Amino acid sequence: MGFREHVRRQASKARREMVRNGTLLGEPEFRALLGVGERRLASLVAAGSLFSIDVDGLRYFPAVLGDPGRDCTRLYSLCRILVPAPSASRLDFLESRQGSLGGLSPLDALGDSRLYRSVRAAARAWAAECSRTIVKIFIGRYLEEPEDVAAAHMAVDEVDPRTDLWKRALGALQADGYISPPRMLPQAYEATVFITRNAVGNRPAVLEARIALKVTSHLAHIEVSVPGMARGDLSVPLAASDNVVDVVLQTVEAIRRSDGQPD
Repeated sequence: MGFREHVRRQASKARREMVRNGTLLGEPEFRALLGVGERRLASLVAAGSLFSIDVDGLRYFPAVLGDPGRDCTRLYSLCRILVPAPSASRLDFLESRQGSLGGLSPLDALGDSRLYRSVRAAARAWAAECSRTIVKIFIGRYLEEPEDVAAAHMAVDEVDPRTDLWKRALGALQADGYISPPRMLPQAYEATVFITRNAVGNRPAVLEARIALKVTSHLAHIEVSVPGMARGDLSVPLAASDNVVDVVLQTVEAIRRSDGQPD
């Protein structure tokens, strides 16, 4: 048995025990604890205000989320912040005692307004770490990310995936710690940009956008492809630069503005 399979089996065993001891509740029991119907529970889950954990293909809810002694408005708001993380990780965050909270867990800190503000800030930072936006720039034209060609530049940023795609891409390109340096190029070339999102837990990367650039002197002709849509009607005047990262920054900013995103 491989290590990953061993970890998976141990996690499944632990979750079954949580079901047996009432730490995790089936949907009927959880709805009875909350005093809500099926439609209301479905609405809360869809909004991210509550979450379930899968056990052997069935959906169970953490009993602590239905504790009538907690401030549900604050709890639901905190749960919505944690949405980028896997459900089991969200529960672990909520229940783990933290020194910055005086040894309390985020759940136990809900009743203190000062601590609650600290919890929200910590939750935002923690949730952002669960998702990485990766921008790769290749010289040449490619329909798919090539496996046998090195990227001219790659940049990564940890950010909430609910943030606008183009803002995340700009943030990655502007962040410190580039994985590879900018590439200096002549003023006429083609380049392809792939923007992907990687989540924790070894889940497959998700391609969010492909940008094909044809740069001639101080003008970039752009073809943008995102899931369900492709457009090739953008031409972007460029400030003089032979740095491919500068060119892509200007291009992504132009796309963001064309989508009507505010500054």
